[in-house]
Amino acid sequence: MKKERTLREPTTFEAISCVAVLLLLAIGGYGFLGLRIEILMLVSSIYVALIGYRCGLTLTTMMEGVTEKFKESVGFLIFVTGIGFVVGAWLFSGTIPVVISWLIQIINPSLMLVLSFVFCGVVSLMLGSNSATIGTIGVIMFGAATVQGIDPGMAAGAIISGSYAGQLFSPTADMPSLSGQLCGVDTFTSIKTLLLNGGISFGIAAVIFLILGFSNSGDAGVINTAAFVDSASAAFRATPVVLVPLIVLVALIIIKFDPAPSLFISGFSGLLVGWLYHGYPLTDGFDALYSGFTATMLPQTFDYAPEFLALLGRGGMLSVASIYVFIVLAMIYAGMMTSVGAVNVIAQALFSKVKTAGNLIMCNTLATYIIQSSIGEVYASVFISAEMFGKRYDELGLSRKNMLRVLQTASVLGCVTVPWSSACVYSSGVLGISALEYIPFLIWNYLAIVMTIVLGYVGRCVIPAVSAAKKEKKIKTKNTST
Repeated sequence: MKKERTLREPTTFEAISCVAVLLLLAIGGYGFLGLRIEILMLVSSIYVALIGYRCGLTLTTMMEGVTEKFKESVGFLIFVTGIGFVVGAWLFSGTIPVVISWLIQIINPSLMLVLSFVFCGVVSLMLGSNSATIGTIGVIMFGAATVQGIDPGMAAGAIISGSYAGQLFSPTADMPSLSGQLCGVDTFTSIKTLLLNGGISFGIAAVIFLILGFSNSGDAGVINTAAFVDSASAAFRATPVVLVPLIVLVALIIIKFDPAPSLFISGFSGLLVGWLYHGYPLTDGFDALYSGFTATMLPQTFDYAPEFLALLGRGGMLSVASIYVFIVLAMIYAGMMTSVGAVNVIAQALFSKVKTAGNLIMCNTLATYIIQSSIGEVYASVFISAEMFGKRYDELGLSRKNMLRVLQTASVLGCVTVPWSSACVYSSGVLGISALEYIPFLIWNYLAIVMTIVLGYVGRCVIPAVSAAKKEKKIKTKNTST
């Protein structure tokens, strides 16, 4: 007779080891030895599965958790495919190279970093999507910055950091709504709550990027600029017609059309511009949509600048294949961690005795970042953190708006600072740069996280909970005035 297995929670040591193994493998293997993070993630998943088996879980149960994570990621996979599709189309239509040639002629290299940061921030407020901003406008700004000789890591840091503004302040973004619901407030209250720490840190970051721009700009990009402009003009007709795919995308987002199909519609409009306006073969257009626009598709009657050729060979749906592989492996790890329940055990063991507002907010921030680092997926970290710490805010008489600040900074802004997170892998893949190069320059992300902790220790910035009596008084006052 087969002995029935006893189901139990992991011990504190077992739970911490699940996170520690991933962190050690990632830091040592990926950070120092340059090993593929995907394989390290798979090894970590196997370790978590072994811990789950020790706790009485069957492989079938753990795989059910993995399946749930896959369901959550389907929408993102479709969106990522659309990004690869639209980048290939925008190269084929000349949208990316021509717009870059215009930008580098009118923007002083010293201002490129701060303008990239602010401009991507404004666009993300309109689009409500950091991913769409990075994959479209971000690609253009990154190309313009690198052509001007600006350090790629700094340029990518400014672009990615700015592109997350919408996730804090845009009413069309998903995270203000999601985090607000978990904290019991509406979307606009969520945005208002974040204005203090997010707004101040955004202004400080803009000043820092301005200083970095003046400190690191030189005249090395002058020759590159002229050569790039000549190459873009030789390959495409530099007229406002190339803006059609960009205008189509922005228009669809403004009318609140779903972002994923908007990308594909914009991509097909780019296909038509490249084929009908520039005269490129339709077969090349289909190849560009699938595997990217390459130098072999250009007219061979001009000696193109190396900076221009370096912009090509990217985009296309095939370019996001590595992101697909990573997301699959990341979801396996996240599903295993959720099934085992390791994160909850860690939080209870380390942070259950916190009794002051400042310490609670600091511990909530650290725990949320640990969750983000161990799971690598922003939605899961927001849900888990809210579940673990929500009641503790209630017990201390604090409004959950304090937790809202933590969720929106440590998780939403913190996700892209973790090299093995899906957000970081996506940004690296789209811009074509290693995560370790730009992570040090995600200035606003770090400042906002630190500002959240600081505000937790500033008495006037801690938001107390509204008592039932006060709530009833407010309702009566409102009804009387009405």
